[in-house]
Amino acid sequence: MPDSASHREDLAADYEALLDFMYQAPVGLVQVGADGTVQMLNPMAARLLLPVSRNGRLANLFDALEGAAPELRGLVANFPAPSGTICQDHRITFTSEQALAAEPHVLSISLLRLFPARLMAVIQDVSTAAANERRLRESELFANRIIDTAPDTIIVVDA
Repeated sequence: MPDSASHREDLAADYEALLDFMYQAPVGLVQVGADGTVQMLNPMAARLLLPVSRNGRLANLFDALEGAAPELRGLVANFPAPSGTICQDHRITFTSEQALAAEPHVLSISLLRLFPARLMAVIQDVSTAAANERRLRESELFANRIIDTAPDTIIVVDA
């Protein structure tokens, strides 16, 4: 039988390692109940969610995202399995009040049902990738317009 003091020390070390993992994770991690009540979140999740939350409160994930992603509550309610991926890389676009002229912020959220009454949300800021994708689409449209409106022949010459 293991020494109870040693066992407590091992548990304390595991708890500290878990906290380090949560605090240093480069993505937002949120554990919520089935109704969206936040049970745990790491600092990155708070940093990503506060600007999109209309009232600045993070007590309930669905309430915090209601203005930008009202469909999340329904996705969870309509997910029939007791566990599994509810949505993956679901994009949420919003404009922060501090930078109205700037590009919109885009978050990617993946929701997983761990148990019937416990969900995990993984949140990432994908604003830069979304802006690059938009610029690429615009460039492709521009090139297609040139080709569509050009005279009968286009010649491409290399070195």
